[in-house]
Amino acid sequence: AALKEGAARSTGVLYTGAWETEVFSSNDVVAKDDGTSINISIRSFGKDNSSGHSVSVSRMLNGFDPKKAGAEAGALAKQGVNQEQGEAGKYDVILSPMVMANILYYMSYGFSAFEVDSGMSFLIDKIGKKVGNDNVTIFDDGRMPNGFGSSTFDDEGRPTQKTDIIKDGVLKTYLHNTSTAKKFGVKPTANAGLVYPHPNNLVLERGDSNLDEMSSQVKDGVYITNVWYTRFSNYRTGDFSTIPRDAMFEIKDGKIVKSVKGLRLSDNLQHVLESIQNIS
Repeated sequence: AALKEGAARSTGVLYTGAWETEVFSSNDVVAKDDGTSINISIRSFGKDNSSGHSVSVSRMLNGFDPKKAGAEAGALAKQGVNQEQGEAGKYDVILSPMVMANILYYMSYGFSAFEVDSGMSFLIDKIGKKVGNDNVTIFDDGRMPNGFGSSTFDDEGRPTQKTDIIKDGVLKTYLHNTSTAKKFGVKPTANAGLVYPHPNNLVLERGDSNLDEMSSQVKDGVYITNVWYTRFSNYRTGDFSTIPRDAMFEIKDGKIVKSVKGLRLSDNLQHVLESIQNIS
């Protein structure tokens, strides 16, 4: 599929897994769960070291689509040829699903009551306050069908559930285990881990825009398809930077005009949430 879309070559990894989890505790908890998983990560290469990356991730074979991942990676590798050095500046950005997933992963630490209690979250003292744009709703769903982190119970044996974290831009709750819930005077959210609370399946609620519609609204911007080496200069405030990799494009007056390289993305987690204009 990648070659058909114009890639010269491809490489990647395929993981499959089957697991079984049991919990027995002194609080008379006896629970057992099992499941399977499969995921492929594929990087395709074109001329002039251009590249594209995509993935397919599923708990079941009937939700697994490696051909789609290959086609996406191959198309990006072909489109990303003739890269030019990007110019430093302040841009509107379109973030691909993989980039936003990466940012949400690191953002998820700030949702944990453990990180809040230890002074490491950008969301300290913000329950009930506006932390994002009105179109931003983020929830955790431990029982989402085909969710990669879905399970019937958390690491304390508590039945998992759906929990709204940010609703219409307002922070509703942190994620709790039994101990943090007691300390904060709230109910547990069934997000216990072996060490501290964490999301099961973190979801940014979908919007109704597509890439072409988003691009048409960008006067001076960049479309980033993948990143790596995401690091924080300040966990408490949420200041971070990350390095774009693979295909990246400059947008002028609503049109992709060229392939660019050599940029670093620097921003702040709450600024990202507040600035989201459109979601696909």
